[in-house]
Amino acid sequence: MSKIKQTKIPMILTEDGIFKIAVEQGVIENEFNWKLVREHDGLTQQSKDIKWLEWNEEGRVREPHTKPAVGRSLLMSPFNDYFTWMTTDITEILEERDGYVKFRTRNSNYELWKLENVMETKKRLSREQKWDKAVVDLINEMFIMAGHEVTFDDIKDRKDNWFQQWTMTMQQYEDWKVWGKKYLMKNLRLRAKAAEREMMWVGLQWGLKCSDYEEYIKSNDTTGV
Repeated sequence: MSKIKQTKIPMILTEDGIFKIAVEQGVIENEFNWKLVREHDGLTQQSKDIKWLEWNEEGRVREPHTKPAVGRSLLMSPFNDYFTWMTTDITEILEERDGYVKFRTRNSNYELWKLENVMETKKRLSREQKWDKAVVDLINEMFIMAGHEVTFDDIKDRKDNWFQQWTMTMQQYEDWKVWGKKYLMKNLRLRAKAAEREMMWVGLQWGLKCSDYEEYIKSNDTTGV
């Protein structure tokens, strides 16, 4: 069901009972266990529960699931005409761990958190642990931007120069540094210059080989005729 065709919430005109009745009827929720964020615009949705819907060839729901998979859509409760949000079907799962999944649909990229995991993580992470997590997130995003189906888990135990096995373009590298700068400023509270400096060191230490480095340098060389 599209958001346009979704049944509208009935307004019950009482002085103090509108919210209570709406909750009791399952029209709205007042408890939230899941948080969904759309990547390109930051749109945020929260709900008490979720389901992953599998579709048949006719575009009808075949059955609900508790785990994400390619071809399934996320449905956020309440599970009636007043559902909070429903995505299109998943085309790729970018990252998945306990209480968190990042996935791509036919229309957008999304991140989904279980809120109790978010609160527990924020409460217990020391600054050193936040840096460890940042390294994982930065490397994962580097592989995503470079178009490689590789994650931190695939290289974390390697002792060789694993970063020379894959390549990225200079433009992808620059875009990744911009993404990483924003990430570090938000999650580690670094100032802009400090975040830029840290991304420079991360790039030197773990950045993938740039496949068009020489061409990029030539095209940006302003000393020639």
